[in-house]
Amino acid sequence: FFILKAVWAGWGHASENPALPRALAEAGITFIGPGAHAMNELGDKINATILAQSVNVSVVPWSGSGVFIDYEKEGTIPKEAML
Repeated sequence: FFILKAVWAGWGHASENPALPRALAEAGITFIGPGAHAMNELGDKINATILAQSVNVSVVPWSGSGVFIDYEKEGTIPKEAML
């Protein structure tokens, strides 16, 4: 019998799935890695690129170069995206 306190998923599909840190948090288990919100925002290459170019980070030109997320309403990137 073991008491599980934390999980590190390593690499691969489980480590990239935002459902994993969410489920572990609900079970009271620490996930060693980015939070679910950060995975949602940055785990997908297209979303991550749109976020980067929205806050004036240089990105390689691509077909979505004109797509931006409006963070001006808040004035900053939401804290949830930085977790």
